[in-house]
Amino acid sequence: MRQTWFGLLGYGLLSVIFPALADDFGDRVAKAVADGAISVDFRYRYEFADDGAFDEDAHASTLKSRLTFAPELNEDWRFLVEFDDVRHVGADSFSDTRNGKVLRPQIPDPEGTDLNQAYVAYSGFDDLEFLLGRQRITRGNQRFIGSRPWRQNEQSYDSLVMNYAPEGALSASYGYVFLVNTPFGPERGSPARDLETSIHLIDGQYVFNDQLTLVGHVYLMEFDDFSVLSNATIGFQALGAVDLWEAIRLHYRASYASQEDYGNNTVSFDTNFGHVEVDFELLRWGVRAAVGLEVLGAGDVAGGGFRTPLASVHPHLGHADRFTAATTFGLNEGIRDSYLRVSGSVLGADVTATVHSFDADRGGRDWGSEFDLSASWHFLDRYGLLLKLASFDADSFASDLTRAWVQVSASF
Repeated sequence: MRQTWFGLLGYGLLSVIFPALADDFGDRVAKAVADGAISVDFRYRYEFADDGAFDEDAHASTLKSRLTFAPELNEDWRFLVEFDDVRHVGADSFSDTRNGKVLRPQIPDPEGTDLNQAYVAYSGFDDLEFLLGRQRITRGNQRFIGSRPWRQNEQSYDSLVMNYAPEGALSASYGYVFLVNTPFGPERGSPARDLETSIHLIDGQYVFNDQLTLVGHVYLMEFDDFSVLSNATIGFQALGAVDLWEAIRLHYRASYASQEDYGNNTVSFDTNFGHVEVDFELLRWGVRAAVGLEVLGAGDVAGGGFRTPLASVHPHLGHADRFTAATTFGLNEGIRDSYLRVSGSVLGADVTATVHSFDADRGGRDWGSEFDLSASWHFLDRYGLLLKLASFDADSFASDLTRAWVQVSASF
């Protein structure tokens, strides 16, 4: 039976805790509604996929509707309840992981209505906040811990989180995760809609100045029914920005992490991760150009490659998502991603173009290359339009893959 008890715990507590806080509980809720604590979001997307491994293309037309209720009841207590609904509207010639259309490429946006978040938060202690229930958890650029927001059904966590944020340069957080609600729900199937876990997330950050921020993390992940995912990852990151000349600013990011087996994982392995990026911002022209190298280390034994089972995968290793499964479970030969990215404003649109070259971390094989292009517009603070293309040219890994998207969003 799915462990919905913890995800619904925050929701259930509302009827017990908050009426006891104040006699005017109903008035506070009514005021929260009037103050705009209820929000509604819509995101329509058409996605096309041409995968060389399939005879037929995929065409997906999906709509995500989100309802969020998030009032602050007093200075110490707040809560949030959020529902997502995903529907196929129009074109549905694709495999959504649940509809059985396995002869077409996969676009993992299954239909269903889901409780995305339901938590209570208490901030009555100095500099501390506690959150209990089903919630969105993201860390940094979501390279290791994320909510996978690109997919129509978001990833959330049944968890207890503590955030420590005093005035000053230091901040820290701790999270214990009981259950991961993957983007593949709410119906049962494969991949799993949820993962029972015992996960500790420890993060710390110290901001020295605009030129230097140091971040450290310890992630201890044990997956009850998918032991191959279990790992201990310890890492750090340095990032900042430096003005080189009056019109040029240099942004940089340098990350390193070591990873080994943990908990119930039966494979004994030891590997590492590294990422370096320099990003030149031309302030006068509003243009940025970045070069970077990201390495997910090879395994020292079979099944020992660096893995990122909880990452938001879409922003990393190319938008075609060709390496999603490989990096979830760990690619034994590893991946080296050398990339060049250019972004700026063109005809009122935010435009980004990226070129990737993928190689094995060990053995020297050429996995392939990819070109990504996107353009987005924002209107009247509520509406958005996104056009996007990703083309993966395979060499020694998988097959050629082209994806294209048209997306319209609205928030109220």
